[in-house]
Amino acid sequence: MSKKQITAWVLFVLGTAAAAAQPKDIRYGTGTWDADRWGNHRVLVEVFDSTDAVWVHIPWRRRDPHPENRNLIVVDAADDEEIANVFRVDIQREYGDLIFQPRTAPGTYYIYYLPYNMSGRKNYPTVVYPEPVSRAESGWLERNSLSGGRTAEMSREDWPQARVEEIQSIDEFNSFAPMEIIATHKELESLLTAHKGADFLIFPEERRFPIRMTADLPLRWIEMGVPEDFRGVARQGEFYAFQIGVFAKERAIEDLAVEFTRLENASGAGIPASALRCFNTGGVDWTGRAFTKSVPVDKGAVQALWCGAQVPETAPPGMYEGTVTVRPLSMKPERFRLSLEVEAPVISAAGDDEPWRHSRLRWLDSLIAFDERLVAPFTPVEVEGREVSCLGRTITLNDTGFPARIQSRFAPEMTTLSSHAREVLAAPIRLVVLGKDAVFPDWSGNGVRFVRREEAVA
Repeated sequence: MSKKQITAWVLFVLGTAAAAAQPKDIRYGTGTWDADRWGNHRVLVEVFDSTDAVWVHIPWRRRDPHPENRNLIVVDAADDEEIANVFRVDIQREYGDLIFQPRTAPGTYYIYYLPYNMSGRKNYPTVVYPEPVSRAESGWLERNSLSGGRTAEMSREDWPQARVEEIQSIDEFNSFAPMEIIATHKELESLLTAHKGADFLIFPEERRFPIRMTADLPLRWIEMGVPEDFRGVARQGEFYAFQIGVFAKERAIEDLAVEFTRLENASGAGIPASALRCFNTGGVDWTGRAFTKSVPVDKGAVQALWCGAQVPETAPPGMYEGTVTVRPLSMKPERFRLSLEVEAPVISAAGDDEPWRHSRLRWLDSLIAFDERLVAPFTPVEVEGREVSCLGRTITLNDTGFPARIQSRFAPEMTTLSSHAREVLAAPIRLVVLGKDAVFPDWSGNGVRFVRREEAVA
């Protein structure tokens, strides 16, 4: 056996050992780096032995539709320097295969797979993800037989292997885990086969994991399966929010409704069905009127339905159970059992002080300020003759009902009231009608009469 053959055999054995050591489940975490330089996402990779070229297989499960059109950067963690000799074997949404030349071995490498260029104003930036750029040296490519366009014939078992240790984001806010990690095509097909007779599938989901994808199912749902029940924990007085993911599996859904039963505990105490609602299907509009809304779902798409239950402050602690039904138009409904464990003590402000609870969703149906009561710290509206005033502003009306004068005592910074009133109008407001060769007289009026006067309105 030649020296070259021995070297190839040793590298193959080492590569196979490294591949066998690859963790079955990839960890997701956070790290610290210059996001403006490298982007918000990276893969932490370990190289074990000195070699001219190493293969790394990254099961990143990306949600972006065309990762093959986006650049990636390999960096040596030892000196934070970019590796030029990188060859993209196969870049897909489910995984990426790369070959690169390690400079430090054993050593750690970072693969930044979503670098971006940002321009424009900070509050309204324009973000561009650059296209792939190859900086690999021709000598390295030829030496490793990477310059002949033979990627379809390549097999990672023929190369020394690097190992993926963790997929990281710059912080928790930018993390893709767990709701933006896509299921593979094979996993999706298995799910569809297992539920062949269903037109659609429903996935009740915790409020901690907002549904973010509409064109893909997250791996979390594949691992969880299609549940028949969902359990949550709420405090007394809390508005408990949860989600339902609706996957239009076989055909498009024209419209759907969500129905709730009473949640009842073992002793017969309960949370009435009227205390539960789905915000997607209806609510209260900005005028204070009730409305219903159509919720269509395209075939193959995911629709997130946000729902909630108002737990009474007097509800005895314990487990409450009921049923939630999703009823699409012209389809057989699907349902799951909702189990809500109520704990003491009573929570403050229905949970609004803790945004992660999503209890503020109920504000969408709020009727606050639809009555004539004042909202602090506003002062009552006062009327004296034709003059109406409130909190630092005064409007004087003329005979026709238009403002003849508007004054404001607000400082230019809008943070304090001054003793000096500023004139807002250059002249009284008038209604003027113009026409060709026509003369219209000024409008006349009989004065102003206030037909309704309350603390907050005149």
